[in-house]
Amino acid sequence: MSSGSFTSRSASISRAAAIYVRLDQKAEAVELLERLYERRYEQLATVVQRQEFTPLRDYPPFLRLLEKLNLR
Repeated sequence: MSSGSFTSRSASISRAAAIYVRLDQKAEAVELLERLYERRYEQLATVVQRQEFTPLRDYPPFLRLLEKLNLR
């Protein structure tokens, strides 16, 4: 698999997570973000700080992910 393919797939996963947030499906959104963390997606720290993920800021699983990323 090329790194471009990995990056493209990871960007698609982050967009899907943002859609789950808009649908108020927080657990599903964080599950996708955790998958990106496990894949060591380099842009994840930037992604989780975007405005579309603001509704997750008080959601404990999201806060744990931020801790893993040293963003808390």
